Amino acid sequence: MKKLKFLLKKFAIVFIILFCLSTVYSIILNLPCNFKVSQTSEGNAVTGKYIELPVPVMIVPKKIKGFDIDIVGGGAFDWNSQLFVYVPNSIKIIEGGAFANNQDLIYIYISDSVEYIGADSFAYCYSLTGVHMSRSIIKIDALAFEFCDHLKFIKFPNGLKEIGNSAFYGCPLKNVNLPSSVEHIGHNAFVGIKINYSNSTKNSNDN
Repeated sequence: MKKLKFLLKKFAIVFIILFCLSTVYSIILNLPCNFKVSQTSEGNAVTGKYIELPVPVMIVPKKIKGFDIDIVGGGAFDWNSQLFVYVPNSIKIIEGGAFANNQDLIYIYISDSVEYIGADSFAYCYSLTGVHMSRSIIKIDALAFEFCDHLKFIKFPNGLKEIGNSAFYGCPLKNVNLPSSVEHIGHNAFVGIKINYSNSTKNSNDN
């Protein structure tokens, strides 16, 4: 019995040490110095990390090397292994494929500053179950959440104007409520999904 207690105590100590190291490691890897930045005509974009290692949380930085970050660049964090992603309120644009193929991603928090979600931004994030959608979103582009096959609910805010082709193709969404601000819904955006329209324009042959 004493030996068992000793082993359990030893295991607990090792577990605590590993947990602490993992937490510190995550914080270090999310420091702005570990991110790349690119200046574009639309603003400053974060385009990836210098070091790609598995950490549970991705916090997109607001500032890198003195540059205010407005954009998550195309493909910046695709094929990563984060469980949770936080997009801060400095970001206005999430470009195409930014978080695509993150097959372990469970939850994404998109702050209210984001106005545009690009094509394939979260496509093939098979484990994605929750999205906090920006209340300022205007356009969700084609294939943005294609085959997120665990995504059952998403709240679409008033002010959303356009949903691209196949934006939610392969998602098991239930009882989608679209605001009256929606002007265009692309082809195959919501295949086989019940949609409640609030006097919005329905521009699709298959929804």
